[in-house]
Amino acid sequence: MSLLALSYLKLGQHDESDKLCNEALALIETTVEKEHILYAQGLKILGDLRQEQGDYSKALDAYEKVIQVSVIWHDSKHLGVGDTFNAVGNACFKKGDFKEAEESFTEALRIKRLWLDDDNVSIYTTLNNLGHTHYKNKDLDQALKSYTESLYLQMKRLSGRQYDQLMGPDLLSTTREVIAEIQIIQRKDDEMKDFSSAVGNLAATLRNIALVHQDKADLDMALEVYNLTLAARKAQPIRDNPAIAGTAETIGMLQFKKGNHDAAMSAFHEALEVKKEYQGNNTIDVARTLNNLANMHFSKGSLEEAMAMYLEALEIKRLCLGNDSEDVANTLNNIAHVMFTTGREEESLKAYGEVLRIRQSRQGNDCLAVGVTLGNMADVYIKQGNLAMARTCLEQSLQIRKTRQSSNHIENARVAESLALVHGKLGEWSKAEEALQEALQSRKLHPGSSESNILDAMNRITFVKGQIEASGRSEEVSSDVNVPKGQIFEI
Repeated sequence: MSLLALSYLKLGQHDESDKLCNEALALIETTVEKEHILYAQGLKILGDLRQEQGDYSKALDAYEKVIQVSVIWHDSKHLGVGDTFNAVGNACFKKGDFKEAEESFTEALRIKRLWLDDDNVSIYTTLNNLGHTHYKNKDLDQALKSYTESLYLQMKRLSGRQYDQLMGPDLLSTTREVIAEIQIIQRKDDEMKDFSSAVGNLAATLRNIALVHQDKADLDMALEVYNLTLAARKAQPIRDNPAIAGTAETIGMLQFKKGNHDAAMSAFHEALEVKKEYQGNNTIDVARTLNNLANMHFSKGSLEEAMAMYLEALEIKRLCLGNDSEDVANTLNNIAHVMFTTGREEESLKAYGEVLRIRQSRQGNDCLAVGVTLGNMADVYIKQGNLAMARTCLEQSLQIRKTRQSSNHIENARVAESLALVHGKLGEWSKAEEALQEALQSRKLHPGSSESNILDAMNRITFVKGQIEASGRSEEVSSDVNVPKGQIFEI
């Protein structure tokens, strides 16, 4: 009955598994004592079921009893005890108790190595789990050590090389050689699925190693390992297209971050081709990659190409998500920026107005995204010479930012300085001084402000004070009508 419960658990039929497991435990209780190993085996299945159901506390209670009984029947070094410690580690990890998970995985690994060869799947899987816990505990060096050891063991298993043949000074070269060997290995049809899965596990471990290097800010090494990850994914006999596309896109992001725009473009194009191959042309995932490619073109100054891709992405997003989604607003925002850059101010304002409408309707009138959009619209109005509208947008943008961001946020200072500039052009020198004083306080509080930034801010205030004195009055009244500060401007 316990075995049948386990079968239902593997099939994902939790209700049937739960029923059979409890029936089995009740039957065992009537025939043998609770300290019997059969009772422990039933409890292990129940613990696995509770873990699948997300009830980690009950799973851990069951595992604790399993270990107690197993130690009585066998000893603390029994392989079954190691398997249960591994299950404890998984439950603790999912629960967020990463220190407890680390201790459990460490004990599981110690016991398993007493029984199993190092290239056993269970060994390198537990090493990966241990790497995950080190990573969550912010111990990047230990995470890298665990992942790297797991990688070597997997390469040994896949290549047939001896461990000492793999342990060279250059991990990247060794890995590259093994992946090249994997690509030409011939497998029987009945072995293909398991072999492809093993290569996929190797790629996943490489990705974990790359992620650690990325977090250590070693982008060159991270890129090297991500490229090996991609090569391993392509070496899988059964292609994992989502993993290939995701890895290519990660490479594109890092290349862009390093300023290698051509390499980034190439990686994003590869991701796009793979996504279209397995998803079709009109999916939200394809649209997001198009958006990233458009960003690449924009950064290179290829504005026509950027606009074409933004428009294609917008069409797909509207098809998939409707006209009022945040994704649509994000792409419209990019389109508006291209229009502004190419001198199409009226079209830019229309697009920003649509962005504003969507964000106000979805997030409210005083969300930070609305404040940012109002600031973008102010830039367009300034370029058009419509200073009254620019002033209105900047006042509202600053009001929202002060509510949603800390007083020392650098963007608060920048918006206040832009508002001061507009006040100055309108002859509103007292208001300009007020805005500059506000900007100065933000810059003084901001930890990244340099002495020159603060000195520049003070010099601007000195200039404005001079204008006030020259005008012979401390208050200027504009002939333009102000929108009340509490009202959000809508297009």
